[in-house]
Order: sequence, then C-alpha cells, then structure tokens
Amino acid sequence: MIGDHERPWRDGGDALGWVSPDGALPADPVQTGDHLRALRALRAGVEARELVLVAHLCDQAPPPREEDAVLPGRTTMVPGGADGTPRIPEFLHLELGPLLGTTPYAARRLIADVLDLRHRLPRLWAAVLGADVPVAVARRIAALCATRGLSCEQARAVDEALAGRLGGLGFGRAMALAEAEVIRADPEKARRQEERARTGRCFRLGRADDSGTRTVFARMNAADAIHLTAMVGRLADVFAETGDQRPSGEREARALGLLATPARAVAVLAGAATPQPALLGEGDPDLGERTAWSDPRALATVADALAGVDPDRLAPPVRLYVHTYADHLDADDLARVEGGRATLVGDLRGLLADSRVRLTQVIDHRESVATDAYEVPAAVREQLLTAQPFEVFPWSTRRSRRLDLDHTRPFRAGEAGQTQPDNLGPLSRTVHRARTHGGFALAQPVPGLWLWRTPLGGVHSVSNRGARSWSRQHSTLEIILLHQWPRPSLGRSSPDP
Repeated sequence: MIGDHERPWRDGGDALGWVSPDGALPADPVQTGDHLRALRALRAGVEARELVLVAHLCDQAPPPREEDAVLPGRTTMVPGGADGTPRIPEFLHLELGPLLGTTPYAARRLIADVLDLRHRLPRLWAAVLGADVPVAVARRIAALCATRGLSCEQARAVDEALAGRLGGLGFGRAMALAEAEVIRADPEKARRQEERARTGRCFRLGRADDSGTRTVFARMNAADAIHLTAMVGRLADVFAETGDQRPSGEREARALGLLATPARAVAVLAGAATPQPALLGEGDPDLGERTAWSDPRALATVADALAGVDPDRLAPPVRLYVHTYADHLDADDLARVEGGRATLVGDLRGLLADSRVRLTQVIDHRESVATDAYEVPAAVREQLLTAQPFEVFPWSTRRSRRLDLDHTRPFRAGEAGQTQPDNLGPLSRTVHRARTHGGFALAQPVPGLWLWRTPLGGVHSVSNRGARSWSRQHSTLEIILLHQWPRPSLGRSSPDP
C-alpha cells in the first residue's frame, strides 16, 4: 500500500538505511548527537533538492499547444512568480501539489517562491543550495519581496544587501534584517503600504480551537473601537452587578456576544442600576447620535417598545450542521460541527444555549435522489455538501459550500438521472477548469471515491478518508480496494500489491 519509493531507506543501503525509523539506535549519547546533526544536514539537503526539482519541473513543463491557446477557457501561460520570473502553464501547481501531499494554494506559493529565489534573489538561492540559509528563511524573504511589490531590480538590491549576513541567524533575526532592506529598497512604497494597513477596515472570524472558542479580528475606526470597548465594558459591569463572578475577560467576551442580539443588550442596559456613561471624543462623526443613545431614558424607551416583542425573533438566524451517527448519541459520543471542530454530543448544549432551536429533517446519505436536469436541486446540493465538506481534489482544504458542483461523468442532454450525489463533486473554479480544459481526468469508480489522472502521469484518489497517491502501475480495482484500508505505519514493512 505504501511503495518503496515512499520509504527510500528500505533499499538505500549505507547511504539511506540508517535513517529508517525502526533502524538500530546509536550506542551512546555522543553518537546520538552525531546522528541528529547528520539528520539536520540531510534535511537541509533534501529541502534544497526539492526546490531544485520544482524549478526543473517549471523548466520542463510543456506549454499549451498553439492551436488550443486561442480557444476560450483553454490552458494559458501565466507568470510563475513576481516581476522577472518566467511564465509557466497555469495548472502546473495542480500537478505539483498532489506529488508533495500539499494543497493547491501551497503548491502555487512554492512555485512562486522557487522562481522568485532563482530569478530575483540569485545570491540567496545559491546560499540555500549551499545549506548556508534554511529554506524556510529564504522562502519567507522571497515572499516578502513579492508581497511588497518590489521590482526585479529592487529585489536584486535586497539580495545584494543580505548576501553573507544571514548564515547562523535565527528566523526572527534574519527576517528583521530582510524587513529593513525591503523598506530601504522602496521607502515610498513602504509608506503607502503602512498607510493602507493603518486605514484599512476589516472584520473576520478566526478558526475554532480545541477549547471551543473562536477569535474575532477587527480593524475599525478609532472612535468606533473606543465606543465598542466602552459598551462591552458596561455590559460586563452589569453582569457583575447581577452576580456574575467570572473573571472580567470572560464577562467581556460574553458581553460582545450579547451585542449580536441588540434587543437583549438594550434590555440589559435599560434594567441596570447605573446609567451608561456617555463618551466624548473629537473627530467622531457619530458623536451626537452616540451621546443621545447613551442616555438611560432613551434606553428605557426602547426597552418599553420592545416589551411586547419576543427577543428571540430578533436574534440573527444561524444554520448549524452537526455530523454524527444516529446510533451514537450519548453524551460522551463525538459529533462534528461543520466548519468547526469535533465536540462531545453532550457539549452541543453549550452551542445552543439561550437560543431558539428549530430542527430540520435529518439528511440520510443512504438515500440518493436523481434528477434529469443539469442544474443541481437544493436537496441534492445539501445532501452532497454535508457528505463532502471539502473539495474533492487531492489534499485540498477548500470548503465545499461555495464551490462548483461538477458532474463527474459529463452531462449529456436527454440522458436520465445524471444529476445525483454519486455523479457530482465540489470543485473550485481553477480545478474545474483544469479538469475541463487542462487534461486532468476525473472518474468516480465507486460512489464517494474520486480518481484523478494528471497530464504528467500522476494518479491520486480522494475520499472522506483523505487523499492517496499511486504509481501508474496500480489498476483502478486495486486503488478502489486499497484506498479504503488504513495506512500502515512507516516504521513497519508492508507488502505492496
């Protein structure tokens, strides 16, 4: 199931045999240290060799045929990296990603970093190949020059300024030097980017962590931030007045959550013993309105007007998808909240507390409804997306809800029952185009298993169990059978088919 090409130490003899995870261990601490130093050097060499091979693949990749290049939607040549890098086939990263077991985005970034290093930062490229500078440091510097919009000439100036100065430095110190040289290369652009960062507004939600919390990020007008902080603090004080003994940080987080339902926040403030302070500040365009609404009498008026309204009706609607097994619903069983993390069934109560809950029909994935139309009905879409929450391209982490639903067997007018979950798969627009115009072949030999064959000979399978890569000698039947088996430990030998 895992070929010898994935375990080179199996037949590497003295050259590679000693790196086997289950090989003989060194006899004493001194030899152990020697092995660790050797592995560090080997790792640096392997990472540098990977960069060289990626650059070589960019050189070797065949361009689109001239007769196809003019057709709409066909593969084109695109810049491989920033200014000064050669053009490459636009779907090359979809070949590279599965080979390295990484996402399409990460593969695209790797190609850009490699070409930026080779063509824009040649001295840094040479230092990486000589194991003088770690690959991670070099890639970050290349990306920094690209994201700051440096021309090839400016990047070369940074390269010259850093030459010979990065060896032996830790990541932080090396990046501090690089940041300074990037600013020196184009100080005016650095000022403009700093101004955009200072004035740019944004709001986004961070990923869920293992504690069941999520981080909220916001960049906003200073006056808005001051007033939001004051309101959160005021609500936290009200909670304390009514007996909430939790630390102030927890009360403030609860207060910010309460602001998602403004009617409830108004009711809490109107019933507080202490009036909300009015904030005064110069340069606030909404100062007059804020001051008026800070008046406790205004809050009381609003609360009276809301007295006959069910506050639950004013709560923002939230659709929550929970994946679990029908016969495993005890409090200690596991469920997975879509877009979040695994949680205990008993802890789902915390997500639904203080909410009006409306249960919708359970989606049974054992039943599949087909339609003759090309368009995907809402019920079929919902069934597929709950079963396949991620893109069905190898190692992709793109969530499926905003992706195209692609017919695995191309749709043919007049043929019955083609649009069904067993003949659909969520694909991002780029992957969809690569499948349609770029020579990437896709099949679904059994429901829930997608088999990809790439123009350069890659063979990869994808299912809810993950992605796997295969040699060209594996038959479709072998892939169907072996994909479902657990992967053996790399430290133990296992027969290949």
